[in-house]
Amino acid sequence: MELKAVINAINYFNQLNLNNLEFHVYSDSQYVVNLIDRQAKLTSKHFITKKGKLIQNYDLVKILLEQIEKFEIKFIKVEAHKKNGNIFNKEVDLLVRKLVREKVSEYERNKI
Repeated sequence: MELKAVINAINYFNQLNLNNLEFHVYSDSQYVVNLIDRQAKLTSKHFITKKGKLIQNYDLVKILLEQIEKFEIKFIKVEAHKKNGNIFNKEVDLLVRKLVREKVSEYERNKI
């Protein structure tokens, strides 16, 4: 989900022709934030795990790595689920939980 959010945000800024700016991506996802550091290893191994399978979310990882090549993106790790943590991270968590509850309720109503 985090990968898709970052990809969609970059696509949105690209549509607004803001692709010449440096993007700052704040995330509590260590997977997303450290992806750029693992890029060389992932590509050299052709995105294959030690068990011989494609990594999870290969399609999204590949898209994000391609975007990293095209745009100047700085990833910033924020603390997750901390009482005095990043205020924006808390707001996003609340918003996501609200949207998920709404979609689940909508699904349940339409299932009958």
